[in-house]
Amino acid sequence: MPPKNIVVTGLVRSGTSWIGKMISLDDSLSHTFEPFHFNHRKIYGVYKIPTLYLYLNKNDEELNKYIQDVFSHKYYYLDEILHSKSFKKFIRKLIYTIPEHLKKSILNKNALIKDPYLFFLGEYLQRNVENLKMIYTIRRPEGFVYSFLRHETWDRHPICDSLLKQPALIEDFKLGNYRDDLGKFANYELSLKANGENKIIEKEVRLKRACLICSFFARVYSKLKSKYKDEWIFLKYEEVATNPLDEFEKIYIELDLEFSEKIKNQINEFTTSNKTKSKYIVDLKRNSKDLAFYWEKKLSESEKEEIRRLTKFEYNMVYEK
Repeated sequence: MPPKNIVVTGLVRSGTSWIGKMISLDDSLSHTFEPFHFNHRKIYGVYKIPTLYLYLNKNDEELNKYIQDVFSHKYYYLDEILHSKSFKKFIRKLIYTIPEHLKKSILNKNALIKDPYLFFLGEYLQRNVENLKMIYTIRRPEGFVYSFLRHETWDRHPICDSLLKQPALIEDFKLGNYRDDLGKFANYELSLKANGENKIIEKEVRLKRACLICSFFARVYSKLKSKYKDEWIFLKYEEVATNPLDEFEKIYIELDLEFSEKIKNQINEFTTSNKTKSKYIVDLKRNSKDLAFYWEKKLSESEKEEIRRLTKFEYNMVYEK
């Protein structure tokens, strides 16, 4: 019997949107996009996620209600409309958003939640959501760092500050050795906000910050994999991207979903595009094999060496085992 609820999460920029879309090609699943972002759409409810990449190790009644609403397709249409920031967005919600979610609610298919922002909530969800299957993704640090360098929008996200402000996360996963570096880069993030800027000027700082974020997430990924390797699915983005049909067939089998000819053809369409770059942050039609290692052409040799030096320990934990 397929799991009633599936979550696709992972290191941000590690293919979660693409992998989630490929799994949601199964007609029995209803795809939900990032309901655990701290600035999530109000159609999921008005519960305020307090920080990026939330972590909790004890029950929270308000969060539990929010979780149950999301997984059961209970939507708050009036709240979504009332939070429209312009007349154009109001009309768009009436024409597209409301009908889309109303259809999900009526059909009440099994839920597939795609959301990198619940990366640290996996164990919490395991305790509070029935019949759940977690899927975690990770990516080589060179590809992750290149993606951060390429898309300056990630500079404006206070990722290091959000991690630093969650002492339970750092303590429970024994990550105290990251605290000083998180503090240093948190200051950069807060100074950007204070000055009304949206990017860090110094490329070296951007590279080192991305390496730190990659290392922190890789360490947690490794710990979770050691604990849940027989219960959850752990993916390396490059392995899926370079051999998508075989890898997605394995994923579908593990999820007890039918890997039909129709789905094979759709996956092939999404993974053999000529595109290796796009103006969009998320572009699901791609040449997945070339894109997985596109960083090899774009990073300098000195940048590659620096990334490997700064992420060596965590990289070995994930990729060399």
